[in-house]
Amino acid sequence: MSLDLRYFSSLSSLLLITATVAIAQPSYSWEAIATATSELRTDGIESNSYAQSSPTASEEAVTYYNRGLDRYEQGDLEGAISDFSRAIDLDPEFASAYNDRGVARADQQDFEGAIADFSQAIQLNPQDALAYNNRGAARYDQQDLAGAIADYNQAIQLNPDFADAYYNRGNVRRRQGDFEGAIADYNRAIELNPDDAVAYSNRGNVRRRQGDFEGAIADYSQAIQLNPQYALAYYNRGAVRAEQGDFEGAIADYSQAIQLNPDFADAFYNRGIARRNQQDFEGAIADYSQAIQLNPDDAVAYSDRGAVRAEQGDFEGAIADYNQAIQLNPQDADAFYNRGIARRNQQDFEGAIADFTRVIELSPEDAFAFGNRGLAYRGLQQYRESLADLNRAIELGLEEAISVRDEVLRLLEE
Repeated sequence: MSLDLRYFSSLSSLLLITATVAIAQPSYSWEAIATATSELRTDGIESNSYAQSSPTASEEAVTYYNRGLDRYEQGDLEGAISDFSRAIDLDPEFASAYNDRGVARADQQDFEGAIADFSQAIQLNPQDALAYNNRGAARYDQQDLAGAIADYNQAIQLNPDFADAYYNRGNVRRRQGDFEGAIADYNRAIELNPDDAVAYSNRGNVRRRQGDFEGAIADYSQAIQLNPQYALAYYNRGAVRAEQGDFEGAIADYSQAIQLNPDFADAFYNRGIARRNQQDFEGAIADYSQAIQLNPDDAVAYSDRGAVRAEQGDFEGAIADYNQAIQLNPQDADAFYNRGIARRNQQDFEGAIADFTRVIELSPEDAFAFGNRGLAYRGLQQYRESLADLNRAIELGLEEAISVRDEVLRLLEE
């Protein structure tokens, strides 16, 4: 008696990763710098204030301080730090030089050094809200969320109209899961600075987390109206539109984000998801390929491209992509599962069994992995092994395995 092999479907057999939303991170508030997954604010360099920032500083110290500001603006962090340090040597009570050296050190990821500088600025001037804000940002970067909140609270107490301190505290509260508190802070930041596109975008991210998609889209749209060059806001709005099933709108937004930032790998990746959902497989593969070119270590992009190739019947191409995904992330159970499906379609039952076995090692309660391994064993006519796996799949809740299990029982009785 011959039986056609029937394989159980699973969400992971055509793996789709939910479109990601980028959120701006709290940092040093003076300008927003968009990146693919985060947005940093660096304020604290008191540009254009120069000597007025420290009226008691010596003339020579101010000269070095001002040159440090210029160097910072030019991206010369080492030069800026050197000049701020020289200004401090000449005037050890030059609080602004400590603060601005702290900002430059934070930009170099030297958060310990930054915190030390901000703390010294605070010691010299306990009423300096800016130094508290910046120390809070450095503490956030060190994952000290409680310390960051304490500093932002102090900055706000000293200056109740400090918009960036509210913005930064909102980001920490969002990170802590306090969405209501985050929205309250973003609201206040926007009230104080109605042209703050980044605050609108981040409030949109929190509203999305609360399931308020319409509110999120409204915030992203306002951010775009305020800054039509804001690629991240287009990207985030596209992600929410995709979650609503508006793939055309999502593609339009991702395309605009890519036009504004051609190296935006996540925008290519998410557009690939949207195109796949519209059955535009060639377009999806092109987008995943571009995402991989921009980020060769993106295991998920390889895995998703493999899933689309499998849908097109290109199992060799799919397996090659899954191989790469597994090489990049050996703990990716979905990539093993999907490769097992592709190997089965090539009649490579032993390879499929090896992959489903690995899935079970990584996820011992995966009913689909047991069911599909059972079917692969059946393909090799190893009926006892098949029966054991199918029974386990049924125990785990895969009821559609019952009829196949019964057929295997009949085969064992023959």
